[in-house]
Amino acid sequence: LHLRVTFTDHSGRTVSLRCEQGNKPLDLPTKEKRVESWSDKKPPLMLLYVSADDAEKNTRQDAAIYWDESGKLVARAGGSSQYFYITPSSNNIKTVIHSAQASGQSESEMNFCEYEKKDNRVQFFALVDTKRALFYGCKVVVTTKTSSACASCLIPQLDLLPKEMTLSKQKLKPGEEFTVSWSVPMAFTGDRVAVYHPYSIGDYVSGLYFYNKKSLAEGETTFKAPLKVGRYEVRYEQASGQHSNTPYRHNHAWLIQEFVVNSSMP
Repeated sequence: LHLRVTFTDHSGRTVSLRCEQGNKPLDLPTKEKRVESWSDKKPPLMLLYVSADDAEKNTRQDAAIYWDESGKLVARAGGSSQYFYITPSSNNIKTVIHSAQASGQSESEMNFCEYEKKDNRVQFFALVDTKRALFYGCKVVVTTKTSSACASCLIPQLDLLPKEMTLSKQKLKPGEEFTVSWSVPMAFTGDRVAVYHPYSIGDYVSGLYFYNKKSLAEGETTFKAPLKVGRYEVRYEQASGQHSNTPYRHNHAWLIQEFVVNSSMP
């Protein structure tokens, strides 16, 4: 910041003085900085970011709700190394829903992820449809000694967002190469693209699979058609949950495209 002050006397003579800001710029947290620092691999998908400033201490308290790279919903307060997973099917959320129904209120505080330090406090609330016992959104209230702020967000149903998968060819010879391209609202570590027999609930066709390890929301991979003539389908499968002794599960196919292998194809 630069200021120029000009003085003029009664005879019209002028003199000016140029001033510039002497205090150091404040390095306050921002949404962009949090996106960059809260993930080593893939930036989180922010659903909500809110902050409040303390004018006496020249500090800022912030908080966020976001999808992380593994597809989990996270509540986090800035300045804390702790973060909390919000799982709709968990006992914590079930308790919050029951509390909302009992009180008849559409908001219920999620005490398990509250953050408080000195004069700063962050509260996370679940937005609940009490008639249908449905957790559908979050509200975050941030309070400092001199100010407060509040923001709300809906929890998107990823199944309802636009997504697409295409095949470079849908009529193939045995062993012929083809490309699978996909575009999804958000990819998670461990998502899988694989070839199956139609309506199969078992394993994919041997060797014909690709793990989306880089969590690419838009990408492509190349397969060779099975050697056996018949109808097949490619599935983009969302990964769900991985623990120390449990591999990724793929119980849900987001996208399906069919193709045919026939030795008489031109």
